[in-house]
Amino acid sequence: MLSFFDKHTHDPIEGKTKFSNNFFLFPDFFIIFAPNSIAVFFFKDNYYNKVVESFDSLFRQYYAPMVLYADGRLGNREQAEDVVQDVFKKLLEMDSLPEDEQKKRQFLFTILKNKIIDIFRYNQRHQQSELQDASSDDSIEDTFFEIELYERLYKEVQALPEKISEAMQLRMQGYDNHEIAEILKTNYHTVRSRIQRGIVMLRDKFDKHFLYSIFL
Repeated sequence: MLSFFDKHTHDPIEGKTKFSNNFFLFPDFFIIFAPNSIAVFFFKDNYYNKVVESFDSLFRQYYAPMVLYADGRLGNREQAEDVVQDVFKKLLEMDSLPEDEQKKRQFLFTILKNKIIDIFRYNQRHQQSELQDASSDDSIEDTFFEIELYERLYKEVQALPEKISEAMQLRMQGYDNHEIAEILKTNYHTVRSRIQRGIVMLRDKFDKHFLYSIFL
């Protein structure tokens, strides 16, 4: 499982899956970023690559918001990342994509919503528990709205002062304050202070309860 947000953030990828700033390994394929495109190499008997012109921008724009949305539904960050990576893998396996940007987003968000519903249904069939399938009650418009809200939040966080932005981006990636302090080589109280300052700076743009649910 690969944890991957924007490669321009503070070293978001950990473990043996990171080989360089533009090389990322997935279980079934690896990606090499170029300035205006992305090369994708699949592990097959005779591996092949294909460059999807719009994949780079789609991945950068929607990966983090989609993970946040999936995590909110599944309550499991690792599973959320795996599901979103499956969505982008499906995107890469397509022969062509819609030209219209709105249709591309609809394609991504619809697949994500359906995958989450499938997970709930699988769990309901195979576990002796009553799981609430919240995603199945959402319209696709509700899904769009929520993911785009996370997208707007992510962009606003990136625009904050550097040290505050670093801490908040790592918090959005699922790290707790102690882990962030270790990554940034500072202390817990400094991290907590930066995140709290960031929340104050964002409160005129987002509901405070929404911000608290992400960062506290």
